[in-house]
Order: sequence, then C-alpha cells, then structure tokens
Amino acid sequence: MGNVLRGVLAEFIVASDLGCISDVRQEWDAYDIETLDGIKVEVKSIAQWKFYVLSTAVLNRELEEQATITLSSLKRLNPIQAEYGKIGNAIKQALELS
Repeated sequence: MGNVLRGVLAEFIVASDLGCISDVRQEWDAYDIETLDGIKVEVKSIAQWKFYVLSTAVLNRELEEQATITLSSLKRLNPIQAEYGKIGNAIKQALELS
C-alpha cells in the first residue's frame, strides 16, 4: 500500500471510530477530521496500525515551529495509545491533559 492511500485509509479508520465520516475529504485542509463535538483532528499514519493521541497544544509547546515528527520523538512526549473503538475517549483525555 502506498503512502497516500495509507494516509487516506488511516483517516477513514479514525473517522469511523469517531462516528464522523464525511462525504468529501478536503485536500490540504488545516485538519483531517472534525468530530461531532467540534474537535479538529489531524491524522498521521505510519506502516504500523497503532493510534497515538497527543493534543496540538502539547506539540506546539514542545516542538514550537517543527513541522514533522518521528515516532520515537512522538513517544517521548507521552501520547495516549488507543485501540480502535477508543480513539474518541483518548482525544478527550488528551485535551484534558494539555
């Protein structure tokens, strides 16, 4: 599976877990998904199907102007690891912690 298709699939998986699958995906939008609660979610994917959740506030505070992040750097920021079916709860928990 190519990187572009992997990213689209990851967005679909997260959106389906959150119950907010949209009809039209906006390429180059500021975020990938908006939850029913109005939370904006940016999905990043790698070859492994594990879900790590970290608020944008933490990323901005810790990484400032950095535009990309490796998995090992992300893990050092103590993200919440979530299984499919629990991503929404992890997002809410990450927002409370930020």
